[in-house]
Amino acid sequence: MKMMKLWMLVVVATIASACSKQDVAGFEGAATKTVQFIATDAAGRTIFGEPEEGVYPVLWQEDDMISVSLNMCDRKPVSALNPTSDGTSATFTASYPEDEATNAAEKTFYAVVPNTGISQFYNKGKDDPRFIIKVLADQTPRANSCDPKVQILYAQSATYSTIPEQVEMSFKHWCAYGCMTIKNLNTTEKIAKVQLTVDSYLAGSTYWRPTAENEVDRLYNIGGSPAPKNPEKTITLNTSSVENPLWFATLPVDLSGKEMTIKLTTENGDTYTKTITFANGDGNFQAGRIAKFSVSFADVAKDVVVEPFELLEVYKENGVAQGVVFWVSEDGQTAKIVSLDRCEATAWSSDTTTPTKVTAKPEVQQIEDCAANMSSVVNWLKDHTDVTMNIVSFCQAKGDGWYWPAYYDLCQLAAAYNGVATHNDIKNKYASSPVAPSTEEAAAQKAFEDKLKEADPEATPLNTNTSVSTGTKGTGDRYWACREDAVDANNQSKKAFYVQYGYHTATSAAKTNKFFGRAVKVVTK
Repeated sequence: MKMMKLWMLVVVATIASACSKQDVAGFEGAATKTVQFIATDAAGRTIFGEPEEGVYPVLWQEDDMISVSLNMCDRKPVSALNPTSDGTSATFTASYPEDEATNAAEKTFYAVVPNTGISQFYNKGKDDPRFIIKVLADQTPRANSCDPKVQILYAQSATYSTIPEQVEMSFKHWCAYGCMTIKNLNTTEKIAKVQLTVDSYLAGSTYWRPTAENEVDRLYNIGGSPAPKNPEKTITLNTSSVENPLWFATLPVDLSGKEMTIKLTTENGDTYTKTITFANGDGNFQAGRIAKFSVSFADVAKDVVVEPFELLEVYKENGVAQGVVFWVSEDGQTAKIVSLDRCEATAWSSDTTTPTKVTAKPEVQQIEDCAANMSSVVNWLKDHTDVTMNIVSFCQAKGDGWYWPAYYDLCQLAAAYNGVATHNDIKNKYASSPVAPSTEEAAAQKAFEDKLKEADPEATPLNTNTSVSTGTKGTGDRYWACREDAVDANNQSKKAFYVQYGYHTATSAAKTNKFFGRAVKVVTK
């Protein structure tokens, strides 16, 4: 991959800005200071011009918006940009009133282009000031340039003891740029969008530290700790043609030796997907540089459309119903199903004190950890052959893939059973005081029970307690989760978690209690 430096242009700009006030309105009569800013080594803005001997100029436009500040005070957008006819320079103006910032002992000017690229100042006025910079994941490239809104430039002046009449600033590119050529596409349909996905951050919000000594330190928190705010692993390029190279902007990121998936979507919804691997030394997207690469779709056929799973779908294998879907992944290609039958009420374990150390509380998306809970218990039982766990035996008898659900599995099941988005939507409601399920929740519960019967007329309801409608806190069938409560001071674990269906409860209880067990399985398209 050939990396190319952007051509730096000289831009002269007249800027003045209000500081520490949101607007200069209300300061009529206050003394103001006009400063002429000379932006040297400027990369310009918005359009990559026609290349000359492999060099791409970048030009200004009238609708470019700049955000300027003095001493990291509240930024002010500068409008009325006046570019020259060739776009290689521009002028713009604003006004500074006499106030705290202009009277400060040390004065430093900052600028970010466009002003939509900066969301706020962070640690303003402290020893480690930062801008929060935002790179948009949704971009609309132009014929010979990336989207103007994602070409983020920044500048920092020298530090002055007094407000000078003229200030020299050097603008630099914050983003890295890509120029991708699509070749040999097997379709005549128009392309509506192109999505680039990697296992790293391509867009989102992160920090720029203007006081850092070098560029690596300036570009702060890119994939570090803490991670960028709202990170995006996919960039979407909205386009009607892939005949010309596609330009895009990204966070500076090194993808050398890593994969990128390119997904093309036509206007009629067809998709074509190709995954490439950048050779070592390629794929290093650096700030202020253009990375050129091409992708051939000669061997790529149209993607086969796979219908996503749906909540309450009856899942079948070889035509035989296996369970009911109660959780679906974001892409719709992975789901969890709950068994149609259940283990009769039993103690959590015949050993009600020895800890198995199954205390993991995985996040919702970490489905592999939920299944790993049971695997841990099975391994523990190999060293404790005198211990009986009826729910483990019940799940194992159902075959490969079935496992004793973890606490989060049962909470997800509770959400689907009550027709709400997440377990937390009903957790607090029932924890405060006994209350009957709402009309909507009761209808959702009936719909779930009906699906179990649709799958198999002999299926066991999730809740067989018929007095739930009274709102009595103890009504509803309880199911053990494959998760113990914390070990006590005597290194004993006497409690485990359960979830109650009907009148919803999710908490822990003594292992000696006899609750039901259900099996869960993760399935994919």
